[in-house]
This record gives sequence, structure tokens and C-alpha cells, in this order.
Amino acid sequence: VQNLKLRFETEEGTTLDAVLSSYRKTEERAGRAVELRVGDMMSEEHKDLLFRVTMPSCAPTERFAVAKVSVSYYSVPSSAMASTEAVVSVRRVQRGGSAAAPNPLISRQRNRLLAASALENAMRLANQQKFGDARQVLQEAITFITKSATAEDPFCKALEADLRQTLGDMRDRRTYEETGSGFVLTSVVQSHRTQRSTSTCHSAVTPCLSSQAYSTPSQNLHRRASLAVGRVVVPPAEDTDTQRSPPRQRFRLWSRPAAPQLQLH
Repeated sequence: VQNLKLRFETEEGTTLDAVLSSYRKTEERAGRAVELRVGDMMSEEHKDLLFRVTMPSCAPTERFAVAKVSVSYYSVPSSAMASTEAVVSVRRVQRGGSAAAPNPLISRQRNRLLAASALENAMRLANQQKFGDARQVLQEAITFITKSATAEDPFCKALEADLRQTLGDMRDRRTYEETGSGFVLTSVVQSHRTQRSTSTCHSAVTPCLSSQAYSTPSQNLHRRASLAVGRVVVPPAEDTDTQRSPPRQRFRLWSRPAAPQLQLH
């Protein structure tokens, strides 16, 4: 799949407050519609995109339409442009009633974005020799993740482990330079932003457990073969996305050989 673009437009009365993504975006209608340029997607890749919205008051309902989502892309197998669309709906409950449990899929992605932001900010501060401030940023992110609804999720545990590893690497200037954290973190942050595995994240010297979760089945198969001949010493990532939950305000893009699929969560 090439040149994938996603358009998110809220329904009347609902306001788009923020787009929690680093992809290039174009605001088409202030507070209502935005287009994201996701770019190319490899087979078996997926992207999780989150949006923050404010919905109007309404009577309790099982399906409240929040936004329309449309995706356009160039299909390499068919050598033609293609598109798909869906409506994002949520369940609205009476004020004061029992609130729904946090959606684990959304919680995981919030933790991913938080970790990426913390690592990026900590790297910037460390490059300015502000190691105390850098460690504080990392510690705050660790605290948030450990208190989140998905604190025990394997992927979030890996995020926490990587943050703690970076915390140790930023004890002082000497440790930071000897471990090469600056180079590694640049790759890790990009990996988390784009949900794409990189060779740096599978390095035998500086493995990044959380980023390995983005490996596709084909990549894992290749690494298993490489492991057999001794070229890779880090085990392949386990599939941490095994749980599903009822529809919510998050959607996922799956790219397969034929065409990407838009899933609502």
C-alpha cells in the first residue's frame, strides 16, 4: 500500500480537540476535519491513530456517531487507487451512572505515545547536559504507565522496562555517551511514532523490548532463520496484541497484501 491518507471528520456538535499523531496533517475544517498522510505501509503492518474529541450532551444511547473516517491509498497489487470508510460510534451513558471500564487498546496506545514523547524530551535534555531534568521526565512517564489500566500488559511492561533502562543510561554524561543512548533513542522514538520495527531495536547490544512488538510475522520469521545461523542473538518479539474489546473511539489500520482494513475499537 502506498501514499495512504486518512481523513477524520467529526459529526455535527462534536469538536476535534487534538490529533495524537506525528504524521503530517492538514486541517481542513477548524475543530472538525483533518487529513493525515500516513504514507506507505508494508504488508502485515498496522497503525493505531488516536483523536481527542469533545461530544455534546445527549440522552443515553448505545451508538452515538462521533465521526466519519475515510481512507484512500494506492493499491500496488491492483495498480489502482482505492478507498474505504467507516463511522466511529460510542456508547453514551447517563451522567452519574456506571462508567465503562477503560478500553485497554486505547490505554496501550496512550502509553506508547507518552513513552515516545518522554524518551524524545529526555534525549533533548540529556544533550543539553540536563541529566536531572531528563531523569525526572522519564520517571514521570514510568509512574503514569505503572498506574494506567494496562500496567500489566506485556507491551506496557516492555515500555516501562525500556524507560527504566534509559533512566539508568542517563545517570551522568559519561554513562550516556558510553551506552550510545542518543543514537539508539532516535531510532526508538521513530519506531514508536510510526509503529514500525527497526534494526536498531533488535540490536544485540542495545535491544529495545517494546519496539520489537512492531515486528511483522514475516520479519519475525526472518529473524528466527537468522538466529539459526548465529547472525542475531535477540529473540523475536512476541505478539502482544492478543486482546480485543468493544468498539470505542480508536481505529486501527491493517495493511495486508490485498488491501488495508479499517477496524474500529
